[in-house]
Amino acid sequence: IAGGVLAFTIPLHRRWSVEKLKEYAREGFDLFDQAATEDLPVTEKQAVEHLNKAHLRFESPLKRLERKLHTPVYFGIMPLFAFANAGIVLSTEIMGQAFYSPLIWGIMVGLFV
Repeated sequence: IAGGVLAFTIPLHRRWSVEKLKEYAREGFDLFDQAATEDLPVTEKQAVEHLNKAHLRFESPLKRLERKLHTPVYFGIMPLFAFANAGIVLSTEIMGQAFYSPLIWGIMVGLFV
C-alpha cells in the first residue's frame, strides 16, 4: 500500500517551458557550429553532451526513476523472481556445488560468448 501511495506523489511531467528547452538546445546547436568552423576548441562530443543534458533536464521525474531502476530490476529482481516462481532454491550449498559442475560452466561460457 505504501508503494502505491508513494507512486502518486511522483510528478508525471517536468515543469519546464518549451521555450527554455529551445534556448538550451540552441546553445547545443551553436556548439556544433563552433565545432564545424574550428575557431574555438569545441568538439562535437561536447555539443552532443550539451544536448544530452538538455534532454535529461527536460525528462520527467517518473521517467528518470524508471530509467535509473531499469538495470537493477532487469539484472537482479527479475531473475530472482523467476527462480522463486520456478521453485528453484538458491542456497549457499547449492551455489557452491554449481561452480564445480562442467554443465554450469558450459552454460555460463555459452551465455557470455
